[in-house]
Amino acid sequence: MLLLLLKKGNYKIKVIDEILFQGTWEEQTIANNYNIDAVYESNIQIKGNITLNLLFDLDKGVSLVL
Repeated sequence: MLLLLLKKGNYKIKVIDEILFQGTWEEQTIANNYNIDAVYESNIQIKGNITLNLLFDLDKGVSLVL
């Protein structure tokens, strides 16, 4: 789980899921032989208190729910 506490404003966010494999952390990407690119990058505008829910789904891809 990732918890971000942000003030009102515009932000550029980037989240990269990493996996510990044989003692080494690596990005969970197709280039590293995983089934999904578990990377999310976007510009968002925060207008007040919100919760960001980020889901990496094998069938649907990556989604963000504000």
